[in-house]
Amino acid sequence: REYTCDHIGYVLAPIGAEKGLLLLAAGRQLANQINLDDLIENYKNDRCFSSWFFEICSTHPLTVKRLIALNKFKLENL
Repeated sequence: REYTCDHIGYVLAPIGAEKGLLLLAAGRQLANQINLDDLIENYKNDRCFSSWFFEICSTHPLTVKRLIALNKFKLENL
């Protein structure tokens, strides 16, 4: 459901959807300093047990996975 909500948010407010997820990932003070490409690359290179375990215990997918899905959706709908 989160991915669907993110996609709907992107359709309604493209810039706001990505910024909103970055706010969730880093907080208000750091969100503007995040390089999205680096964040995604770091996640892909550094996946580990702790992120896997956190996600299976969580009610939501990892925010970085939501950003990856949003980026893919964005590219498919240009």
